[in-house]
Amino acid sequence: MENMSNETPTTYAAKLMSQGYSSDEVHEIMKKEKITFPSISEVLNEFLEKKNIRPDVLAELVGLKPADIYRFINKQRNPSRNDLIRIAIALTLNLDETQLLLKSANCVHLSPSRERDLVIMDAIINEKYSDLNEVLANKHMQNLDGKKNDYDPLLTMTALNMAIVSLHKIISTKNRLVLNQEYNNIINNLRMGEIEADPELTNLYQEIVRVINKGRATDEAMQSIEANYSDVKKKSIYEIIVSNMGTTFNVNILGWLGKLATISLSEYFSNVNNYANLQNNKFDALLTISKQEFEEYDLLQRNLLDASWKLLRKYSLPDEYILKQDSLDYFYTAIEEQEPSIRLEMLERLQKDFVMYSPYWYYRADAAFKAGNNSEVRKCIEKFDEVWCPVLRKDPYKVEILKYKVNEILQKNSNGKASSDEDMSLLLRYLATIKQNLQLNDWANNIYIAVAYYAIDQRDEAIKSIKTNLSFKLETDLSSKILLSIENKLPIYELWSMSENLEPTNTAITTVNNNEIKLEDDNKKSSSNFSGNSSKVKIFVIAAVVFVIVTGILIFVNLK
Repeated sequence: MENMSNETPTTYAAKLMSQGYSSDEVHEIMKKEKITFPSISEVLNEFLEKKNIRPDVLAELVGLKPADIYRFINKQRNPSRNDLIRIAIALTLNLDETQLLLKSANCVHLSPSRERDLVIMDAIINEKYSDLNEVLANKHMQNLDGKKNDYDPLLTMTALNMAIVSLHKIISTKNRLVLNQEYNNIINNLRMGEIEADPELTNLYQEIVRVINKGRATDEAMQSIEANYSDVKKKSIYEIIVSNMGTTFNVNILGWLGKLATISLSEYFSNVNNYANLQNNKFDALLTISKQEFEEYDLLQRNLLDASWKLLRKYSLPDEYILKQDSLDYFYTAIEEQEPSIRLEMLERLQKDFVMYSPYWYYRADAAFKAGNNSEVRKCIEKFDEVWCPVLRKDPYKVEILKYKVNEILQKNSNGKASSDEDMSLLLRYLATIKQNLQLNDWANNIYIAVAYYAIDQRDEAIKSIKTNLSFKLETDLSSKILLSIENKLPIYELWSMSENLEPTNTAITTVNNNEIKLEDDNKKSSSNFSGNSSKVKIFVIAAVVFVIVTGILIFVNLK
């Protein structure tokens, strides 16, 4: 491998890729050599110059407005993945150059593991550009113009697989609370408007909604489990706050966000761990699914599996697009394994059966993270991005993946800040997407988002996020004090009482006409108590220091 001499970063990156390195490997090589990986603006400008094509001519070839191309060049707008592939084809770039173009815009590279990408790669390698859209259309795949009538069947198969997994989870646990979770987060959360109206799926989906909705747990049981889990999370977050007392906020922000990311885990993943707390109590009879209901759910799952085979044949897809019953049993055995390294090993052995199922890659990334295998985490997140489809209105899997990406960017800089404009742009985009995918009652993730925004000096966004908890009274103990900290530009632990009683107290709030949140007098007292206590501590420290200095002088004089 040669070092970069007088080459531009784009030329150097393209040369490395031509030597067989992947775009990710090139990025790491350049990072080690302290060479900045080229931006989309640099790569696009250099390819235009190399091909001797003006931006307005490229716009005409691609079917975009000239203003769009100039916005890409001037970093005023991010191109979509389809835009970049169309640009690559218009410029007759080879596969390595196309992958470089995608990487420079932080888009997922072309992968042979995804059928649509494989068709595009074949066209680029063999220079069969003219009929590419027609080939994609004949295979029922989205064309490069992104037209909806050229449908990607992965949407259908992912929706179908999620329904199969939900029913399997309900049948395996025989627990009505699991049923509620699957109904709220998956079954009743599917973007049916984005999915092709295949009768094999739509008819079954309507029947699933009808049957599951009929068997949902009572409000009394749900309120109990939610209150129990909320207390657990609240105490955990509070412990993080107290543990940071007296330390510098920016130094600890990475640890803060890492711990908050785990504790604020979307309730879809976390509540299952707390169902055991409700066993052998007054809710047992209410939570257990009856034999008759069990048989009904079992029949629905068999019908779903049958429908999946029909749709597989309809779209001419390989078997890896469908989940199998016996594999699901092993899958849930794996994700319930408590030891992360063993869980990771078990999930790796199941890859063949779940390679096209994006939640699998989330669970595997989580196991790798907890096992301390960061390279495996990055690989799993990349695979998640490759196969992920927007089939859920509020996607808990996407939320958790993006939280990891946020923390990873902030870890580039030891003070917990974005290290470049590009990083800041990514952080803002990731956090906005997390917010879009949160269920309204997810108060813990609202705290995570608020702290993340505060870490990158986006106070207004931080305040908006934390006020969601207060406006809807989702959680007020922690949120009210965090809000005061952010508004006063203080470390988040600063406004906690300095007394021995460190438990958070309920803080009354009122909502005034302009939707501003105001804390009642008890908070004012708490704040003034803090100021008083803080002053006393400062006086005590100063007195102690003076005492030590005077004592030292006296001892020194006596020795002389």
